Amino acid sequence: MNCAVIDVGSNTIRLCIYQWKDAKLKKIFSKKETVGLAGYIHQRLMSEEGIRRCLSVLQEFAETTELFCAQPPRIFATASLRQADNADEVIRRVRVQTGLEIDLLSGKEEALLDFAGATRAVQMDEGVLTDIGGGSIEIVRFRQGEIMLAESLDVGSLSLYNRYVSGIFPDKEERRRIREAVEKRLETLSGTEGEKVKEMCGVGGTIRNACKLYNQIYGLPKENRCVPADGIREILKIYKNPGKADLQMLLKVAPDRVHTLIPGMLALKEILRWYDVQTIRISDYGLREGYLMEKVLPSAPQGDEDESGE
Repeated sequence: MNCAVIDVGSNTIRLCIYQWKDAKLKKIFSKKETVGLAGYIHQRLMSEEGIRRCLSVLQEFAETTELFCAQPPRIFATASLRQADNADEVIRRVRVQTGLEIDLLSGKEEALLDFAGATRAVQMDEGVLTDIGGGSIEIVRFRQGEIMLAESLDVGSLSLYNRYVSGIFPDKEERRRIREAVEKRLETLSGTEGEKVKEMCGVGGTIRNACKLYNQIYGLPKENRCVPADGIREILKIYKNPGKADLQMLLKVAPDRVHTLIPGMLALKEILRWYDVQTIRISDYGLREGYLMEKVLPSAPQGDEDESGE
């Protein structure tokens, strides 16, 4: 059986199509559009241009899904709509134009689904899961498989860039303001201050691309999925005053995140410091897979899906 999910994020909208067979999940198709919906929200309202961009991409992705799947895609949105007061209007217009419903996730629900997806790929008894998205940061503190805290912070790599950075990379003062903004939100996480956590489970595009950049800088194989906390700090030092070769490397690794990766990594650095993390273990699974496993597959029809291209 093939099934599709569309993730309407603050920075990108991504379509992922998976094959579910013999209780195993395999991604067979992926496509994304860098829309930057967070940049279309002004005074907590998504602009008409932002709504049209969102509708256009969702219509295209729905048509693509028909080539692979017997069932229509499931769509969910995170901070991209959570932070817009006219989210209901956006959802209504998507329903009218495409016939599809958007499932608007709460911050806590997003964090829990991150955990459900990531822990299928990375086995850890204790740690802190972190997903740095465009408009929010999800944090899950867990021990022996039990969730102790699951929260969402209302800042992300794109919102930090839009709010604090005037050029491509943040200068010294802008870095300070980003650090303070993230620290202020970390202080709202009750019961976790001062805890030491040896390992972090890293989820999402910011942390995955930080790992790719680390692998490139230090000549490690692309399969490496482990980054020391000091590695993040060293990369941030390099990109205080990047040379031409540094810029070229960043363009090669993350061309669509040139402006947001460093703000996202500055947020990551604060979280590493907050929990005194030594090592980040990257999970290739996260929110989309968690959503699929928890919300789609339990209710998906069973049987052959030959007409969908399997």
